[in-house]
Amino acid sequence: MGWNDNKGYLTRGEKRQMQSALLIPVGLFIAVIGFSVGVAWVWGFGLVCLLVGGLNAYSTIKKRGAAKQIAQQEAEIRAHQLRQARGEA
Repeated sequence: MGWNDNKGYLTRGEKRQMQSALLIPVGLFIAVIGFSVGVAWVWGFGLVCLLVGGLNAYSTIKKRGAAKQIAQQEAEIRAHQLRQARGEA
């Protein structure tokens, strides 16, 4: 019940991000257990968890990279406009 409480220190987005990040080691652990006991559905479930966590991490990294590039371009535009306003350009 405390997991759904948004009055704590973590926002819902941060909790969701931690859940998806946790899928990678948990998926790897479940897959190793499945391989060791020879149960196909267990290692399949582990691989699905690993795949979902990895894809989510990849998409997060791509979004951050795009946001950084946009911020850099906007900073260059603002700097150019400031130089023009001062008459330096």
